[in-house]
Amino acid sequence: KEIHEMHVQDKNVRYGTLLFPPSSLLFQENDEITRKYIQPLCMGDVLFSHAIENQELADKIFSVISQILSLNKQKVPAYRLGTKALLLQIIFLLFNHHQEINSPNSQKNSLLNREILSYIGERYTTDLTLKEIADTFVRHNRELKKIYRYIGKVKKKNAFEDLFLQVYGEYAKQGEYCVEQLAGKGREALKMVGEKHFGICHGAFNQHNILLFENGRTVEIAGAGENALDKDGAIVHFERFSKGNQLNDLYQFARKAMEKNHFQFELLWELLHAYSEEIPLSKEDYHYIYILFSYPEKFWKIANGYYNSNKAFLSPKYVEKLQNVILQEEEKQEMLEKFGTLQVSLD
Repeated sequence: KEIHEMHVQDKNVRYGTLLFPPSSLLFQENDEITRKYIQPLCMGDVLFSHAIENQELADKIFSVISQILSLNKQKVPAYRLGTKALLLQIIFLLFNHHQEINSPNSQKNSLLNREILSYIGERYTTDLTLKEIADTFVRHNRELKKIYRYIGKVKKKNAFEDLFLQVYGEYAKQGEYCVEQLAGKGREALKMVGEKHFGICHGAFNQHNILLFENGRTVEIAGAGENALDKDGAIVHFERFSKGNQLNDLYQFARKAMEKNHFQFELLWELLHAYSEEIPLSKEDYHYIYILFSYPEKFWKIANGYYNSNKAFLSPKYVEKLQNVILQEEEKQEMLEKFGTLQVSLD
């Protein structure tokens, strides 16, 4: 990452240019200085005027440029450190004297935001309501029952089919419980939950669709380490976005986190507590999330995949996936038991 100088021969014009990648100014840790000043430069969200009218400021900047050129010609010890410090001094002077100009990128982003909101308004006039969530569970329960009946008629059953019949009854009970809570006696209380948290939903909010910026590059949140919360980020892949209860997005993210961490209730509680500090959660909100966790979604997904596959050449992975879900079930039920105890303490 070398610094390149450009100049003109005309002595009546003072013109100085240093060519360097803005990312060379990034610190190892994504601190406030990097987030507020350096990253906007790297991403083109902040630009500086090419012409400096303030003579005093121009003199200071040319003095710093001369020092940078001298350091890089002489290659003195620690010249790279000195160069970085001097480049930062130029950035400081420009910011301090308000030399920023409007960036085309910022205008594009503003226009893009308006286009997205317009797109949502035109295409998503139907909300993802509590009834639709309940109807989804009803449909999934019906599909599981259909698969159960189909397997029951198979004369020569394979390993997957034998295992499915052994565990179907318990998962069917879980599915019926969730429908009863959403569409039955608990419907009115949960309806208020949907109204309270109504807004734009991502639809596939998990760790794969959250990107963080680190040292001028993007990383998935799963690989960001302990300092993930200190980094700027972006959410991608909005193909499934809709209007509805935003707790559905919270659940999707939390479920993936639980599956990756053996359903540790302490981690779930820490996640929900952090969310609640920004958007307060009531006992009804917690109960709604509890119901979503209670539904055997992974079991339905695997069974549905099996039913729509070529039975004559069934992949052994279906058995492996079903076995993993069954093994996780004990951990999941232990987490739900602690979750239920928490709800009682909130009453």
